[in-house]
Amino acid sequence: MPRLDSNRLLELAEAFEAGASIRELRDRYKLGNKALLRYAMKSREQNLVTGEALGRLLVDETRYEFPQDPDVRLEAILSSINTELKVAALLMIERYPQTCSDIRNRLAELTHTPLPCPATFREYCTYTFSPIGFLVQQRFGRGLGLADSYFTLTDAGEMYQPTAAFALSYAVDHGVSLYSLLAQTQSSGDLRAPFTRAEIVRHLDEGADTIAGSSNRLVLLDLL
Repeated sequence: MPRLDSNRLLELAEAFEAGASIRELRDRYKLGNKALLRYAMKSREQNLVTGEALGRLLVDETRYEFPQDPDVRLEAILSSINTELKVAALLMIERYPQTCSDIRNRLAELTHTPLPCPATFREYCTYTFSPIGFLVQQRFGRGLGLADSYFTLTDAGEMYQPTAAFALSYAVDHGVSLYSLLAQTQSSGDLRAPFTRAEIVRHLDEGADTIAGSSNRLVLLDLL
């Protein structure tokens, strides 16, 4: 897509913030629906319009609460940082709405490593970060005859970005893979591998007798 005209962006943002209707903006600036939405989102990214003003374009949103139970919370956090790419994606997400392509493009500007397609980032956002309350999934385009999906970082997501940064730094500094340490999140049981491995380490730290005295713990040791 061509670069947005900065002067037009500022003018449109001021008019939008002042309450101009979608039809008025479309006619005044000769923009199609997609282009108008793109200008509106860029205006929010640059803090030229408020979240309340942008809410006029909101179609719907999906919001989950961050887990309060300590074990469930730990499982959620570990499952969100079990690969370097997943961590990097989480670190690219901001407090303004972004598409999966936006997230991927931000990361592409920082690395020469080939990245997977935006669908991979969509899976992270939709099936990992959003269900644990790290992101809010929103669709914008009301009044424009469309509904494009965007993701916005929550307070919980921002709180644990430093944890993600530490995990990535640890992997780089020690030359290890986060996946090799925490394993995959897919599991047919109630608990996923990252949390299970953390539990094993905790029980080992409590003493070998704790592990030896429980047959199910011995089975879990096979995961190591």
